[in-house]
Amino acid sequence: MPLLVLGALGYHFGKGHKPNIVEPPTTGLPANPPSAPSPSHEPLPQPAPTPDETGQGLLVPPTPPSSEAADAQAALIAFLGAPDWQARSAFVLSPDEIRPEMEKHAKENGDGPIPASAIQLLEVAPPNLIFKVCTKAIPDGFPVPVTLTDEGPKIDWEAFIAFNDDHFRKLLVGPTDQSGILNLLVKPETGTEPSPHWVRYRLSVPMPGREATAWVRKDSVALARLKSIFDGENGINKETIDKLIAETGVPLRLAITKRKTNDGREFLEVVDMVAVGWAPAKQD
Repeated sequence: MPLLVLGALGYHFGKGHKPNIVEPPTTGLPANPPSAPSPSHEPLPQPAPTPDETGQGLLVPPTPPSSEAADAQAALIAFLGAPDWQARSAFVLSPDEIRPEMEKHAKENGDGPIPASAIQLLEVAPPNLIFKVCTKAIPDGFPVPVTLTDEGPKIDWEAFIAFNDDHFRKLLVGPTDQSGILNLLVKPETGTEPSPHWVRYRLSVPMPGREATAWVRKDSVALARLKSIFDGENGINKETIDKLIAETGVPLRLAITKRKTNDGREFLEVVDMVAVGWAPAKQD
């Protein structure tokens, strides 16, 4: 199954379900995994050629057949082409809550239209429609959910900006002590665990060349939650979980932090399992 389609599935798998808290054992563990290797950062593949762009950076795609899909696409185009963050905030979920984040992002990264070279409808997962958005920086594209609400189609700003700004890759190559809550594809690492105090998982996003091993403390709530998902508990079908593991991974929202061992090796730690699936939080 294509990587982007698997990424699109993340927006309806689990419907943003948060697992039950499972109390883990409370044995003391060392602060760092003693055998943690530095994450391997494979060179990113050469980008595909970028399509020609219009003045605002967007080639208008064909109109989807359904009216809901057409409305969602129109909202996404308006969101991308908005002249500034204030205008863009009219097209996002939970605007009152998100506007401060949008303003901060504009001050730190610049404002104006968000150039995109192509848009394609990937998946319909009511109430979400998942589009692929291609940009110069990420010409292979990334999934963007548009949610149908009583106020019209709305975009999940946090999910969009995490992929558009390549947050996972920036965490991988950036300094230690950075943290983030990210939509990730997750699968257990194979082979014998090198540490008796930690468990490894493989993390990736639906864009090529962005994956790494992460470590989870054996006495943590995060591991208890992850194990409940991968064991087919919390109402998630084990057969579905195993199929996703065999492909690219289970779509989860994780809180991760980049740390450093006592001897200076960098590693990623999963500090919380926030939600199952990437669907936006249910709107009131």
